[in-house]
Amino acid sequence: MPFVGILSQTGWTRRFAVCVDPRYVGCATVGIHRATRYDVLSTWVPLHFPERFFVARTGRTDNGEKRRLRGPPQVLASKVGFVARGRNFTPRQVAIIQHIVHKYCQEGRTKISHRVCRVLRWRQPNGAPKDMACREVLRKLDAAGLIELPPPRWGGAIWPRPESVPVGNVDSARIRELGFGAITLDRVRSKSDPKAKLWNSLVTEHHYLHSSRLVGRQLKYIFYHADRPIACFGWGDAAWSVACRDKWIGWTQRQLARRRHLIVSNVRFLILPWVHVPNLASHLIARCTTALLHDWEETYGHRPVLLETFVDKSRFSGTCYRAANWTPIGTTAGYAKTGPAHHNSQRPKLLFMYSTSGNFRAVLRGQRI
Repeated sequence: MPFVGILSQTGWTRRFAVCVDPRYVGCATVGIHRATRYDVLSTWVPLHFPERFFVARTGRTDNGEKRRLRGPPQVLASKVGFVARGRNFTPRQVAIIQHIVHKYCQEGRTKISHRVCRVLRWRQPNGAPKDMACREVLRKLDAAGLIELPPPRWGGAIWPRPESVPVGNVDSARIRELGFGAITLDRVRSKSDPKAKLWNSLVTEHHYLHSSRLVGRQLKYIFYHADRPIACFGWGDAAWSVACRDKWIGWTQRQLARRRHLIVSNVRFLILPWVHVPNLASHLIARCTTALLHDWEETYGHRPVLLETFVDKSRFSGTCYRAANWTPIGTTAGYAKTGPAHHNSQRPKLLFMYSTSGNFRAVLRGQRI
């Protein structure tokens, strides 16, 4: 068993050794008083060698008494770091992921993702594991040749068409006036909520994007008047990178990666085509914004400090957002993210921002308030 090194720390002497042959685990050798194999998820990882390596440790107090040390030992790990999803994975973390994939490859990608999130403590602000983000990181590590994922059990990701109800069941009689006080707001609670099918059908049929699919964290709302739907809202995660927004906030790429979740985007806004009521749009935006702040904090564990939305200036001028006190800050370059790459495949859009906190810049930059 080759001796690796000695590390002294506040009166303790920590000795480490690497054992190529698992038969020697638990035996005393040069510089090692007691070798112990530790749980794989917390203390040892494999190296970039064909053999499986183990890390052992023991300690001795200043008076010479043997004692088993607590806490994770120093571990030899991969020399390769990795950056993905705005997170910097250290060589040690990459090595831990390599071991988890190697040991649990028979359990499939989902179980591997759950274990990686648990060991690396990769969680959303509400405490839920970042499972989908972790799976994307695993796929990137696999593509880079740092790990070898098991084949997907179901032939890869499947995007089913969102369930909907026939739009013909909705009363489409023209509405030219209504009392704002009689308007009610309902939140779509889940995919199994009957209102989810209605929201999907209305947005797919009448929104100019003709798509009701939202990715990532999201909240959906439907406005009603006299039990008739009149408008739909969809909110989701903010865009990864927008030059005019990031310059306006004044944050660094590191701050963006850590605090982008504090920005929420209005990704869908639809007033049904048979509704023609002056000043209705700005009223609905303001009312939905108020509901969103409470519901987002309740659902995801934090309150947004900024809201954003993109307006296709070839179709709209954004007057209703201006009337609801949103601020236009610039125009996008028209790039869209497709997989890992960005393509200049969209028309430039106006970007509007709404601050829910007077010190939003300090919060997003991580400054003390």
